[in-house]
Amino acid sequence: MSGGSKQRIGALIRQARMMRRLSLRELAELCDVSVATLSAIERGSRNVSLPLADRILGAMELELHLETQPRWETIDAAIAEAAGRPLKERIAGWARSCARCPC
Repeated sequence: MSGGSKQRIGALIRQARMMRRLSLRELAELCDVSVATLSAIERGSRNVSLPLADRILGAMELELHLETQPRWETIDAAIAEAAGRPLKERIAGWARSCARCPC
């Protein structure tokens, strides 16, 4: 699972927990995971399997729904967003992206 995916899932879980005014400990008890594991998932520093994500969300009476989207569908928005930033900032962002690239 990519870092971005882990962070998005973690943020989704944290947002749902906060909206329900549950502490980490309360949610951890409801879904039978350790507080440390749940905290790491919310921070995006730990991989989470689909069954575990489903169990965590299920403890909050939520269902996990997945969908796919071609990467090119978001390219226009990304180009427009990048065009609005100074060139120096765009180059710095590309350099960071390239440094993370496995190729």
